[in-house]
Amino acid sequence: MSYQVLARKYRPQVFEDMVGQEHLVKVLKNAITSGRVAHAYLFSGPRGVGKTTAARILAKALNCEHGPTPTPCDKCTSCVEIRTGRSLDVLEIDGASNRGINEVRELRENVRFAATGGRSKIYIIDEVHMLTQEAFNALLKTLEEPPSHVVFVFATTEPFKLPSTILSRTQRFDFARIPSRNIAEHLASVLEKENGELAKTKKPVLKAAPEALALIARRAEGGLRDALSLLDQVIAAVDGPLDREAVEEFLGLVGEEFYAVLVDRLAEHDAAGALTLLDETYRRGADLRDLADGLAQTLRNLLFLRVGEELAPLLDTAESDLSRLKAQAMRFSRETLLELVDRAALLVPELRKSETPRLTMELALVEMAEMSARMPMGEAVERLLALEGRLGSGTPNTATPRPQSPGKTMPERPATTATPSADAAGFWAECLEAARRKSLPMSAKLAQAVPVSYEPGSLLVLGPAQPNLRVVLQGCLEDPETQSFFKEFSETQGAPKLRVILEAQAEAPKAPGGSKPRAVESSAPRGKETAPPPASRTKDASPPDGPSPRATATDTDMRTMGQLFQDEPMLQKALDMFDGEVIP
Repeated sequence: MSYQVLARKYRPQVFEDMVGQEHLVKVLKNAITSGRVAHAYLFSGPRGVGKTTAARILAKALNCEHGPTPTPCDKCTSCVEIRTGRSLDVLEIDGASNRGINEVRELRENVRFAATGGRSKIYIIDEVHMLTQEAFNALLKTLEEPPSHVVFVFATTEPFKLPSTILSRTQRFDFARIPSRNIAEHLASVLEKENGELAKTKKPVLKAAPEALALIARRAEGGLRDALSLLDQVIAAVDGPLDREAVEEFLGLVGEEFYAVLVDRLAEHDAAGALTLLDETYRRGADLRDLADGLAQTLRNLLFLRVGEELAPLLDTAESDLSRLKAQAMRFSRETLLELVDRAALLVPELRKSETPRLTMELALVEMAEMSARMPMGEAVERLLALEGRLGSGTPNTATPRPQSPGKTMPERPATTATPSADAAGFWAECLEAARRKSLPMSAKLAQAVPVSYEPGSLLVLGPAQPNLRVVLQGCLEDPETQSFFKEFSETQGAPKLRVILEAQAEAPKAPGGSKPRAVESSAPRGKETAPPPASRTKDASPPDGPSPRATATDTDMRTMGQLFQDEPMLQKALDMFDGEVIP
């Protein structure tokens, strides 16, 4: 007996054997059970996902001697004839070779005759989108009101080519791509059945590593028929067990080790190392488009793991690689991975159009290495604000205070020196953590605040010791995004609408009777002047009868965020470094 390929030998014969189409199987079985079988179906989807197979099983379910039943016996005369393609009541028509109006006219004449052995006459038209417009027009009337014993099943990979008049007369079922995990499990089941038959003939059994089956499943791109065909080829080509290296060599793929090393080079900002690795792999005959596609897939896996480890089931990779991918994902920020994935996705179509694909790939790797070296903007802002908090008080401010709009000024309370309670500190820590998840720049500004007290529905915030950061904090609290965040956070805490009150800034003390403030004694040796304290930005503390030339007062910093970035030399250098600009 001649050899039968695995795709035909293990073709599903009942609904329960179909892989990855549970949502469609359930609907079809319920329709058969309840007697609500439509007169015309349209099965659409990618190649090799079970469209024609489902049509044949539906024909069995309708014409089985024990039916109509959602579980055909596959043993009666009708089921056997349908399985072997000898049934006169099930006609499979190739739409590509029978696409004219004459073939449709012949079909219209034949539908009038009753079924010869079964209850129904089923017409399965594969690749129905290949029919001509005239053929579709000739089929309309018959499709709309066919005889009671006729059921049409159309199968196509391009449903958008069908006229709307055909679509409106059918029940459409969209077959999905089969997940790689399901395909790998099915391949393992097929090998187990094959080994059972080989054991009866005393032939060597087939051994396959899970990583090798997972690689074949990913290569099939969601098509079970393609996966079984690849497995057939690999079994014939490889002597001995099927491991990952053997499958990679047969399929002409680079190993996972290549992408692991390449990602490490990108994380280390090592453009030279990435280019050297690409050159070595290219000289071994690797296809650049396959390399770019694999790199995009690897970076996608890293991004998913960086977003959340609970997304691991969505990854198209072997279980043995998860621990390595998790470790590599933590070497990048989420913003950096977003940029890398976007660049890798653009690289794939660029290589198809480029006349110098190797140069295009090399430039992309250098650019990606530079991307991984950049500091994310949120982290840069957080570091700048923290640095300004340490250095800002030592730089006197000469900017003219700008009055604020009364409608936007946050309410203030007199300054206190109260130590924040444990409840206030704990609540504020939770608030900062929630703000960090929502917006890094906003959380960096709010981190400069110190909680004073907390009551359900009311939070007191003590401004930082540095006056310039106090203005930043006040501007942040007035921002609609911050106010919206506090409202959402208070709702999650089960508290009323949260009010944020900015603690008033303490003014310099006045001497009794309007006299000058008394000088603070210094522990410096006599004969040497004590250096005056650095000027801070508070309101003028001069007596009402006129300013005193010896009284050192400070001005309240009323600068906006834009003015702050323009006036401070350190922040201006940061803007120059990142080639940024200040937006008022």
